Amino acid sequence: MSATWQYETDVTDAQWELLHPLLPTPTWTPGSRGRPPRPLRRVVNGMLYVTKTGCQWRMLPKDFGPWETVYGYFRRWRQAGVWEQGMTELRHLERHCQGRLAEPSAGALDRQSVKTATQSQDVGFDRHKKDQRAQAPSVGGHAGADRRRGGDGSPRR
Repeated sequence: MSATWQYETDVTDAQWELLHPLLPTPTWTPGSRGRPPRPLRRVVNGMLYVTKTGCQWRMLPKDFGPWETVYGYFRRWRQAGVWEQGMTELRHLERHCQGRLAEPSAGALDRQSVKTATQSQDVGFDRHKKDQRAQAPSVGGHAGADRRRGGDGSPRR
């Protein structure tokens, strides 16, 4: 890693040793069409920066390379299931290190014990409050009268 730019979100050498084998290998060869692939560690660091800080892809610092490139890798890997497969492998590895089976043998479910209101009831902040505009007296002092119409409902002239 270059000492000129390092971020809190960058992977350590130990983390990279675990993560690197889980990533797809670039298929580009010299002399073939297209650009050579970016260094994967730099690309992964850019992805981690965006997910940790919550910044927009377009606001990614230039240290990680063009945002379009980093996002392109992220999108392709997401669609190919690389992230899901990688998380599964890391979970299996962690469980093995803890002396457990790769897959959990039991699970726990929890449910909310408080009953909620049904949708057929009129609920909200104050369900007994009526629309105040319909009850407010109009300009002439008659409820329901419109400004453009007389008290009997005929148009004013």
